[in-house]
Amino acid sequence: MRYINSDVIDPLKVLRANVPDSRLNKMVFTLQEVDTYGQVTVNDQIINSDPYVWLPPTLPVGSYTDYSTIASVQFNVSFYTRN
Repeated sequence: MRYINSDVIDPLKVLRANVPDSRLNKMVFTLQEVDTYGQVTVNDQIINSDPYVWLPPTLPVGSYTDYSTIASVQFNVSFYTRN
């Protein structure tokens, strides 16, 4: 589980404190998370015989995305008011 930092939560707390319930009850909020992942560079061909490792059986020389390492996370909060 990831924890959303105060840059996302604090503005929502301010909104909650300043907007009446009658208006908040008509609002729809969405939270979007955008992750970028680390890169792995393979300089020599890797032969993988371990089925518990994330690599495919043969990994040629090149650059690959490492989905086990998050490089950055961005949160986007948006909302609108229903009629």
